[in-house]
Amino acid sequence: MRFLKYIGVFGLLFMLAVPSQGQMRGGGKKLKKVTCPIVEGGKRNYSLGVRVGDPYGITGKVYLKNRWGVEVILGRTFAALHNVANKEAFDKLGNLSYDTTTYLGHEVKHSYVLAIRAAKHFNIGGYTGLDWYAAAGVQGRYYQAHYVFQFSEDALTNVTSYDETIISAGPEIAIGIEFVIPYQPLGIFAEVGAFSDVLNGDLVPKFLGGLGFRYNFR
Repeated sequence: MRFLKYIGVFGLLFMLAVPSQGQMRGGGKKLKKVTCPIVEGGKRNYSLGVRVGDPYGITGKVYLKNRWGVEVILGRTFAALHNVANKEAFDKLGNLSYDTTTYLGHEVKHSYVLAIRAAKHFNIGGYTGLDWYAAAGVQGRYYQAHYVFQFSEDALTNVTSYDETIISAGPEIAIGIEFVIPYQPLGIFAEVGAFSDVLNGDLVPKFLGGLGFRYNFR
């Protein structure tokens, strides 16, 4: 599965990023220790990386004073996770000029996600570089779906299809853990959250989750 490939790539990059104990104790060039960017709140630090999950894509984060951060996520979503919502979108159209219509199926051709949110970080047990955070913001989603349906008109029954653009937007919340690897400018994170499609009147939260890594710049 494509999702498992992303997990494999993430694991490989993680292993390459962490130096072995022998390398750190040997006579090689000494590496500069990198502390958590959030701890040094007086400086504006930023990071860029990738995430897998829902959504999956590119993530960028700016660390501000007082242990606050602003994150932007640009990516895609696994359409299969939202089949029910896309089926309901067909039911709500109501703009098909036929006597009766029967949904037969659909395929999501394209899906894009943009999320912007603020996060407050809190240290865990006094460990440098290890934080948990709570985040809140807004998320927008764009789908292009191909619907197949059966229709009846003037006593005739036939099957046809059409493309429909679906746009959803609303608030999202998340809670997660972020860790900056010692002696490396690389941070890893994992989180869970929820999203509500307020734009289309769907207030039932949809589960979200993800993990990934970001490279920290100074």
